[in-house]
Amino acid sequence: MKRPNASGCISRLPGNRRKPYRVRVTTGFETDADGRTRQIQRTVGTYATYQEAEEALAAFNRNPVIDNGATFAEIYEEWSREKYAASKPSLVRSYQAAYNAVPMLHDLRFKTIKRNHLQAAVDTCGKNYATLKNVKLLFGCLFRYCIQNDVVDKDYSKFVDISKYKPEEKEEIHTDFKPEEIDVLWHNTDDETVREILMLIYSGLRVGEFLALTPDDVRDGFITVRTSKTQAGRRRVPQAARTALFWQARAEVGISYIVPLSVQNDDPAVRYITFKREFKNALNRVGLPDHLPHDTRHTTATLLHAAGVDPYIVKRILGHASQDVTEAVYTHISDDQLREAIDKI
Repeated sequence: MKRPNASGCISRLPGNRRKPYRVRVTTGFETDADGRTRQIQRTVGTYATYQEAEEALAAFNRNPVIDNGATFAEIYEEWSREKYAASKPSLVRSYQAAYNAVPMLHDLRFKTIKRNHLQAAVDTCGKNYATLKNVKLLFGCLFRYCIQNDVVDKDYSKFVDISKYKPEEKEEIHTDFKPEEIDVLWHNTDDETVREILMLIYSGLRVGEFLALTPDDVRDGFITVRTSKTQAGRRRVPQAARTALFWQARAEVGISYIVPLSVQNDDPAVRYITFKREFKNALNRVGLPDHLPHDTRHTTATLLHAAGVDPYIVKRILGHASQDVTEAVYTHISDDQLREAIDKI
């Protein structure tokens, strides 16, 4: 039976060989100076019998990644073809820069790559800490992809150390959004990220909590926080009347997360890095000074206190743990009280 074009070929190598049948597959095309196009091929393997070669070629065409001879570059190409189709250009550029930063890995067979190879690539690439974080994230994505496709069974990316390249941390100074800055945001709600900033300011959610929300978490005028760094953080937060339409619109879109970029990233760290960049870009677009994403939460707390909201209710909205036994055991706060409080800001 004739195979489809560009699906690979089997040829018998000359001489008396133990494995004379070679399987090759097409990885691309190139055009020479005369305008003639030819296939670019690589060898999948050699086999003792023609039947073994046929089975190997069929297995490769079912899933080209399941090829123990695939290089780091080839795995990256397979992974990126699927990943980039649903990613924002800014995220694609980050991953491409990370890939380009480690050329010493490109030609290595992926299944032979160990922690020392990854660490050497990091140690010799000369990139700054921000890029190295993206490099390590890329390593993690590729290893998870290969584990899912039975290319490797261990993720060495988690053992890569980039801590020695981390610059001395400067204390982050949180600055509340001023009333006039919030007014500017309200005048630019045609911007998707600006709407997200307002949703944060009028809910007090942590950014990680916000990025993990699904449509099922936004129901009946409340936001159910299921993913949080503390037990107290898992809570119900009322949707402020001013932003209720934003929440409703996101819940009805039909995607798996309230924040679109979360759909594109299965790693919480990547989600946060991407959102932080989008957050800064949005402020620049509307002419506001830089803020940290966590400033939205500080702003919520400031607005609630300025509105005279009971401190117990403020803690409940923000998901702060209480050290007060009387408050924790005997104070019962109703949904109506929470909604009334959030609508004061």
